[in-house]
Amino acid sequence: RQEISLSCVVYGRFPDDMHAPASTALTIDLQDNMCWVEQQFDGRLDEQPGFSSSATCRTACRHDPFCSHFVYTRSMCHFAV
Repeated sequence: RQEISLSCVVYGRFPDDMHAPASTALTIDLQDNMCWVEQQFDGRLDEQPGFSSSATCRTACRHDPFCSHFVYTRSMCHFAV
């Protein structure tokens, strides 16, 4: 699992001169909560060459907008289509 943190400052001005401009800090933490569980899939699998582990196969599937499932077995990566 991964985490990305973003810290910035938000500034705001008021339409009149009675109030000074305001600012505040804003921190955003994005955490990956993707869990992969084993499932049965009745569909076609396309071989995806060039992946040397289940982790690299899984990561490639996550980044492919058309990959809903992946299989890594016998040193071969396959995406469900």
